[in-house]
Amino acid sequence: MPMSNPEVITKVEHEEIVTEQAIKIAALTAKIDKLQFLLYGRRSEKQVLPPDAPFQSELFTEAEYEVADPDEEDTEPTPKKKRKKRHRGEIQDLETEIERLREELRIKDGRMQRLPARHRPHYTPAERLQILELRTVRGWSKKETARIFLVSCTSISTWTERVDERGTREFAQTPEPVNKLPDFVRHIVQRLKTLCPRMGKLKIAETLGRAGLSIACSSVGRILKEPAVSRPKPPAKTRSKPEITTAAPNELWHVDLTVVPTQAGGFWTTWAPFATPPCWPFCWWVAVAVDSYSRRSQGTGVFMRCPTSIAIRSFLGRTMSQVERAPDCILTDKGGQFISAGFKAWCERKGIDHRFGELGEIGSIAVVERFILTLKNECTRQIVVQIDRRSFRKALLSFTDWYNDHRPHTTLKARTPDEVYHGRPADAQHIEINRNRVAHLHVDFLHGRKQLPVVSLKRAA
Repeated sequence: MPMSNPEVITKVEHEEIVTEQAIKIAALTAKIDKLQFLLYGRRSEKQVLPPDAPFQSELFTEAEYEVADPDEEDTEPTPKKKRKKRHRGEIQDLETEIERLREELRIKDGRMQRLPARHRPHYTPAERLQILELRTVRGWSKKETARIFLVSCTSISTWTERVDERGTREFAQTPEPVNKLPDFVRHIVQRLKTLCPRMGKLKIAETLGRAGLSIACSSVGRILKEPAVSRPKPPAKTRSKPEITTAAPNELWHVDLTVVPTQAGGFWTTWAPFATPPCWPFCWWVAVAVDSYSRRSQGTGVFMRCPTSIAIRSFLGRTMSQVERAPDCILTDKGGQFISAGFKAWCERKGIDHRFGELGEIGSIAVVERFILTLKNECTRQIVVQIDRRSFRKALLSFTDWYNDHRPHTTLKARTPDEVYHGRPADAQHIEINRNRVAHLHVDFLHGRKQLPVVSLKRAA
């Protein structure tokens, strides 16, 4: 079984590396040529290269240089000497930069050479044509071109033969033809041939032309030879999801149900006759209501079995009495308790707008789902859930008090839900860090429950 190679790089990365380095080297080489031309001579009728020139550039030949007069250095003005000195320094800097870029290319090419040939990214047709053009301009041999671009000599020969035989159009083709007919046209042509087998390709083209679909006879013939395509699906309709935004508390409540296993066995079995029914004493059903603006838990209800619509209405009525306010809107899923006619009539009597989360969409009721996850992770899974209803309700009330008043909420920028709900500033004291002042950490536990810490810092006396 072949192992994955961690050094495999993508084609895009290789293209960017080669293009970037080639552009840098070309620009620096051209600048060196220009500086050498300014330093050693200017174009004239004299066609002799200066004897002390460091190298002959590809951009300038011997015919383009004038012999430098050895006595001219003593007679030229001082600004010209400074300019030539500056040009020499720039040439040295550019030569150093070229050597560094060549070293970068050597390292990157070494990485590519360590990869097996089948794992290297392939050149696109357009890039292959550019390689052949560059080879012609630079006068490289096949072996040198293959070494520079990390391909085999056979590949260079194949590319050259294809250009000689078929021209450059093959290398300039796009991955998919721009005039490719869509799948629904193929389906229509093949379907018409199935329903009317006596029709030929010409008659099919003419018939579809009269119906408003212009297609060539040759295209019909080619489509009839292709394997049958299934009926294309219509494009999915993009529905704009209505965003529910709140600007004040009690504008929107999220309501949902969850199940909490007890110490009597929970949900550790799955198949009948050993499965336990989802009801007391094996589990508790818990209803929660969360304010969308402040993320405050408005209330929790405990039920011995799956609650009915009447039970949910009673729970919401008690919660509204406790907070002394009814919400403007309630967001729920499409559970049986919430889609009943009784619940709809109850919302209308209370003047509450009832909305549903989108069916099958993860996160449509994310606020209440996140609260339920926090409830289970930081409360019910940290304790032994009693089968006594009073004990369990007491544990839930303790968690609700701690969640609302002491637990910072990330969405609320480290404020607690109670602070946002009541419009209070963050209840946090600032202790200056100073060697002369000492502060002690004080951790208390709400109602003596170890899973509900209350952290504070106190200055030492």
